[in-house]
Amino acid sequence: MRKALLVALCFVLVFYCFGQPKVLSVIGSSTAAGTGASSPDSSYVGRINYYYNNLGIQLTVHNLAVGGYNCYKGLPTSYTWSPPPGFVMHDQPAPNNNETKALTFNPSVVLVNYPTNGYNDPTWTIQEIVDCHQKIFDSVVGAGKVCFVATPQPRQDGGVFGTPESRQKLHDIRDAIMLQFGNNAIDFWTGIALPDNTINPIYSAGDNIHLNNAGHKELFKRVRNKDILGIGLINRAIADGNWNNPLIWENEYVPAFADSVVILPGRNITINSNAEIRALNVHPSATITVAPSRILKIGD
Repeated sequence: MRKALLVALCFVLVFYCFGQPKVLSVIGSSTAAGTGASSPDSSYVGRINYYYNNLGIQLTVHNLAVGGYNCYKGLPTSYTWSPPPGFVMHDQPAPNNNETKALTFNPSVVLVNYPTNGYNDPTWTIQEIVDCHQKIFDSVVGAGKVCFVATPQPRQDGGVFGTPESRQKLHDIRDAIMLQFGNNAIDFWTGIALPDNTINPIYSAGDNIHLNNAGHKELFKRVRNKDILGIGLINRAIADGNWNNPLIWENEYVPAFADSVVILPGRNITINSNAEIRALNVHPSATITVAPSRILKIGD
């Protein structure tokens, strides 16, 4: 456990980092690789990198995603097993872009994102696709790391996912992934898809496969809200004022014990009531004034 930090001074400038540097390894296909976004920085993985580093969290991202890859490419390099009768191994692990390679970076988290490739093949059952992801997940967790699995996203290109049945299969895979991985699943479907399982036009990159900048931004928000780095919720001070005023906080509520708090550049905050939070990052140009007899507790 981190030692709790108690602040009870009248005038103090606090700088408290969000723990040790973090490492994120990403394996997957074209969406994770950034296809559809206008630039790498606009992709959802690029946004993750920028967002956390901009908050003062030292995050290094290793993005191993390759367009066209499927979940079999992500299996561990040494993976061997005896398939059930009639089972077909559809592809082989990619040693430079799979779970094994992802673990060489000693990541805090591995994010798995294989949305659609191969799933239109009628010989690929939903259970088989879930099992493939489970094997990747188990290997990551077995190495003592945290793993998150993204669901499919909608797609409706021509002869690949051009039928209602094929698009429904993607929807059903989404449901199965959510059920299988629970809190470690990230929903890349709901709201991105319309009721007929096609891509919502506001998120489409125009090829009926990939997502545009708005779509990538939405995926980023879902990863952010999942708190994959385990730093808790982030609440930023966006205006000057008293700590207990919800209007100065980006999330429009006063930070609580589960929140990681960021005081943005130039902000001046007065702690006028006792408070307890998970972590605090104060920009060098910002200040915190702790009123007499008030305490700010940081950490466990």
